[in-house]
Amino acid sequence: MTTTRHMLKRLLPAAMLLFSSHCLQAQVNIGSGQTPHNFSILELTSNSKGLRLTQLSTFQRNQWSDYFLGRTPNNPANPSSPGYISASDKEHARGLVIYNTDTGCLEYWNTQKWVSLCAGCAEITSASISGGTTITRGTTTAVTLTATTVPARAATAYVWYLGGVSVDTTTVNTYNVPQSVKDVAATYEYRVKAINTCSEADGTNQANVVVIPVAPSSITISGSFTGRTIFDIAKGNNGGVYGNLAARRPYSTDFANLQEQDATDGTPAVIDPSATGTWLYSGRQVYTFTPSAAVSNVRFTYVEDASLEAIVSMTPKAVYSGNIAAGTACKAVVVYRPDLMTTLIGKTRDDAVKPKLYAIYNDQPNGAGTDYAVELTVSLQDCNCCGAYVIGGWENFLCYNLGANFMLDPFTYKSIANNNSIKGDFYQWGRQRDGHEKRNSNNYPTNNTVNENGAVPDAALDASNNQVLSSHAAYGKFIKGYDGTNYRYDWRQIQNDYLWSNGISNYSTPKVVANDPCPPGWKVPSTYQLGSIYHNVWKWTSNGYMVGDALYLPVTGQRAAFNGRVSDSDVDPYGYYWTSTINPPNSHFFRLGDGDVVNTSSVHRSLGHAVRCIAE
Repeated sequence: MTTTRHMLKRLLPAAMLLFSSHCLQAQVNIGSGQTPHNFSILELTSNSKGLRLTQLSTFQRNQWSDYFLGRTPNNPANPSSPGYISASDKEHARGLVIYNTDTGCLEYWNTQKWVSLCAGCAEITSASISGGTTITRGTTTAVTLTATTVPARAATAYVWYLGGVSVDTTTVNTYNVPQSVKDVAATYEYRVKAINTCSEADGTNQANVVVIPVAPSSITISGSFTGRTIFDIAKGNNGGVYGNLAARRPYSTDFANLQEQDATDGTPAVIDPSATGTWLYSGRQVYTFTPSAAVSNVRFTYVEDASLEAIVSMTPKAVYSGNIAAGTACKAVVVYRPDLMTTLIGKTRDDAVKPKLYAIYNDQPNGAGTDYAVELTVSLQDCNCCGAYVIGGWENFLCYNLGANFMLDPFTYKSIANNNSIKGDFYQWGRQRDGHEKRNSNNYPTNNTVNENGAVPDAALDASNNQVLSSHAAYGKFIKGYDGTNYRYDWRQIQNDYLWSNGISNYSTPKVVANDPCPPGWKVPSTYQLGSIYHNVWKWTSNGYMVGDALYLPVTGQRAAFNGRVSDSDVDPYGYYWTSTINPPNSHFFRLGDGDVVNTSSVHRSLGHAVRCIAE
């Protein structure tokens, strides 16, 4: 501040002279006594002397520009402050000329920065930074940040900032992150300023060096880190491998909607779009880390995708320090950027934005153990989320079995009670959704698990759709089929082969609209359609198969035809999936288990199996 006052005092006599001269005469000639030319307000004439401009160092010069740009924290808008310069002076100072004693060049102010008049000096218009990374705490991994300027190699010096504080000034465009940073788990935000004798440019972006306690693969306890990980904005990429927009929209995300959603407790109530057709996901999601052994000091962090910043914040819902008992739900709220509704338009599975979320914990309840991290990768895109390669190209599938918790990660097995399961409902072949499909629905004719024959006659069926009349006692119940000796083939006394099928099975078997339980734009797949996903890499994950990289089929168990008993996946470690294909008096289904995938079997239609819908 004192230096600025001195500068102003140095300029004051000249300013007063010019001011007084101007008051006496509109035009001035100094040195010859001649009348100035019409185009001149001031002329200097001499054969032996010159004009000496204000001489300032770069530091002194920058004190002015800091005021012009409002970067002086103790003098932003206080006219009584020493050296005060009003906001309008940034514009009024346009063309101000000085001599820089450090560079030996004349410089002028262009309202944004000082520009050198030295010959051959390239004015820097922009600077950017790259090289951010994620590393494990305490490693010796080399992390180098690189600055790039326009024009290239125009800068003669680079000032590197960490959290807004200058940490290094170099003549090269790289900065090596020191080991001291890599010893402390945190997120470090670096910026760079590029300068030369004629200009300077602040970096327009930042590079994050995220230091996490331990690599995600180093997990010594079992537990889970769950939450919604795949989002489709359903704004573009209509049809083909991307999926039909109309069919995708009920499962899409509105990132501008900040209603909090939690997959573990269903708040707000999980809406089933196959029944309501409304949006399902918001831009405010809860993620839960649940340890299966006592731990301590649970916290959360995230790493942005280098291509696009997608997250506003990740905030724990409570303080999880000290002893955290096994089974404790440790939750964090992630708020996604509302402008993702536009910045994600056109993104496919291949170029989806994929930030990473981390739950970090100490593996000892007293905090004296080792820190570990569990990772979740989120995929943000503008296309159908799930599908697989089939004969002839690509097929789009729903991400979930009908009746599954649509808030869960569609690629991770989860089974907690009936309402928080990835497994879905149990349909009897050919029936619409009426409540019978729920795993805890009542049995008919009696609500117990003894062998009974409840097959309904035609008189109990609605003639318009061949479904159980809503007035009949069997409506909404799982109908047991047993004739006293054997299974009944069907939940109906008189069979109908065309409830989910037109009787023909191929790769383009049409949807039977009246009874197909899949939502609009989706259908129960034929045997050929479901079986054609064989042409992928199948990876068993202990509770299901990952088919390729965009389709997960969990084990489901089944519901017995003759007594309605549910054989859950912990008892029956197989997944059973209906197809629309018939094999009278049975229908075909798809079965999967560890090392066992079968697509050619058929079975009684009164069994309860899962349904995974395919795009029409």
